[in-house]
Amino acid sequence: LDNSFLARYVKINQENLLKAEEAFRHAIELKPDYATAYYQLSLTLEQSGQLDAAIAELEKALQRFPANLILKFELGRMYFNSGRTEQAMRNFQEIIAINPGHANSHFSLALGYERLGNPNKAIEEYKKVREISPGNAEIDAKINQLEAELAKVKKWSQCRQFSKKNP
Repeated sequence: LDNSFLARYVKINQENLLKAEEAFRHAIELKPDYATAYYQLSLTLEQSGQLDAAIAELEKALQRFPANLILKFELGRMYFNSGRTEQAMRNFQEIIAINPGHANSHFSLALGYERLGNPNKAIEEYKKVREISPGNAEIDAKINQLEAELAKVKKWSQCRQFSKKNP
């Protein structure tokens, strides 16, 4: 959820976030091979409004744990939220190459394709999500919405071509 939305409903205690950040950094010092501490540290930084720092921590963590799909997904999500859509999509594609049934990565790729103005690819990804997790009315609605938008564009394009041929 968007931070401005969350701020209206969730009160974040900055003091507690600082304590959590210190605790996770200490945990990493004590046990550098504890991936969960890196993950929690990055979430804490993100929640405290330090998205770039959170991204940097996840990038460092992935150097240590390159096969960790949770860290890779979270990094992709943070890239996406910071406007780095193409970097995010590369992360999601890497996850899918390892785990083709990763519905969240397919969904995130669909969002990326939408953001980049490629509704056909977005529909393909949403359909993959539907195959993996059938019965999701929101996914069905999204597919229907995008297909309807494409149909309108196609019809408009055909009308323009007709009017150019028949002035």
